[in-house]
Amino acid sequence: MKRRGLTREVVLEKALEIAYQKGFRELTYNGLARELAVQPQSLYRWVSNIADVKSSVLANYLGSLVDALQAELENYSGKEALVIFAKRFSEFVEADSMDRFNVIDILSGLTEYGDIEIVNEVLVNLRELGLKSVRELTKDPAKTHLNELLFLNVVIGYITLASTGLQPADSKHAFQENIQRIIALF
Repeated sequence: MKRRGLTREVVLEKALEIAYQKGFRELTYNGLARELAVQPQSLYRWVSNIADVKSSVLANYLGSLVDALQAELENYSGKEALVIFAKRFSEFVEADSMDRFNVIDILSGLTEYGDIEIVNEVLVNLRELGLKSVRELTKDPAKTHLNELLFLNVVIGYITLASTGLQPADSKHAFQENIQRIIALF
């Protein structure tokens, strides 16, 4: 690719493509430069460093999850919204296709880049989507925070265990039942 045709968006699109094909952890500054047919130092015109690249890619990926969930939840609230949130969130993360990261990539990316503002902002938006309904359903305001944590722990715990292959064959059905059981506690 000719250098003059590069923009920050083009660089980040290529980075996302590399992350999908090879894995988020395999995305490197030199590899990105090689794929774009430029010298590594030339990339500094469009991105600051590999943390800038990876945090932007992660925020873009998670932003697509937030957008999809917002569109889906637009006409729902309460219990129905929580069930849909849990189901779609797990399906999005578990999807096995070329346009998805694996769960380990997401978790390692969040561990390393979760405190960077662009990633943190998307995480706050994602969290708020799910927890808005928890707050609406919680009967005892003193338990709101505990209910929020319970819901998140079950959803994220299920996704993490499912990614390791440690879940039994009927775990998706059990997950949906457990979401219903948790919501009933609110």
